[in-house]
Amino acid sequence: MFRFGSRLKEALPEIFNDLNEEEYSFRPTHGSRGEVSAEALIKGLGYKDLFIEIAETNVSTGNPFGACKSYLREVYNNRDTYKTSLQYMESPEYANMKRRIEKRLGLSFSLTNKNVIAIYDLCRYISNGITNKYSPWCAVFTEEDLKIIEYVGDLEHYFRSGYGSSKFSRTFGQITLADLFKNFEQAKNNQGKKFIVYITKSSMMEMAMVALNVGKDESPLTAAHRDVNRKWRSTFSSTFGANLIAVLNRCRQPNETLYEHKIMFYKNERPFVELCNGGVCTWQEFEDIFKPFLKANTDICELD
Repeated sequence: MFRFGSRLKEALPEIFNDLNEEEYSFRPTHGSRGEVSAEALIKGLGYKDLFIEIAETNVSTGNPFGACKSYLREVYNNRDTYKTSLQYMESPEYANMKRRIEKRLGLSFSLTNKNVIAIYDLCRYISNGITNKYSPWCAVFTEEDLKIIEYVGDLEHYFRSGYGSSKFSRTFGQITLADLFKNFEQAKNNQGKKFIVYITKSSMMEMAMVALNVGKDESPLTAAHRDVNRKWRSTFSSTFGANLIAVLNRCRQPNETLYEHKIMFYKNERPFVELCNGGVCTWQEFEDIFKPFLKANTDICELD
C-alpha cells in the first residue's frame, strides 16, 4: 500500500499535493487490517498523518455485505458454496498435480489437499513481489501446477462473491459503485471532495466486477472442466492490493467555454479496457452505467 500510494501521487500530483482535511476521505472497513492499510497508503502519499474515518461497525458503503445475515447464511458460511471447488480437488487433473509435487519433494506418503494449499500459501505469502524475491516453496510448483491451484481459488471466489452468487454480489457491487456516482456528481458541480478512498476486502472488488458485467463467462464455472481461456480470473481481478480507480477529468477545447467531463477508469493500475472506450467514459456513458445503481439497497439482508 505504501508503494501504491507513492505511484498514485506520482501519477496524479495535482490531486494529492497540499491536502487539507475537507478535501479527502479515507474510509477503511471495520478492523485493524483496513486501518493499517490506510496508514501505509497515507505514508506512500507523502504524509505523516491524515485523518482516517474509523468504521464503528462491520457494515459500510465499502463493505455492504459485512452484516448481511442472509448473505452470510446462504453464501459465505454455507458449505455448498465451496462444494464445486472441493469437487475439483478430487478431479484427475488435480490428483495428477499432487502426485507431481510429491515426486518432486521425494515424499513416500500422499499429500492432503490441505497440505498442498499450505505449501501454496507459503509460496505466495512469503514471496516479495517488490524485490522479485520468491519463497523457496515456489520451486515446488510448475507454472501448470499454479494454474491448477489458481482454479481452486477461482471456484471459491466465483461462488462466494462472483457470478455464482450474483443475487447478492451484483447488489453489493452496485451499492458501492452508486456511491462513486454520487461523489462524481458532486465533483462535477464543484462540490464534495478531491478524492475518496475505500479500503475494503477483495470480495468487494469481485462484486463490483459482477455489477459491471465484467469477467463473465458464457457458461458457469464447473469442477468438470477448467477452461484455460475463461474470463473469471481472481488472480487478476482481486489479487493482493487489488484496486479500482476512477478519475474525473474536465476537458475544454481551445476557444470554447464549456467543459466536457470524462471519467478514466483503472483496474489494478491499468486502463480498465472493458469499460466504455478503453476505460475512458463520457459523462453520458458513465451516467448510463452507474446511475441505475442508485436503486440498489440491502432489502435482501437481515441486518444485525
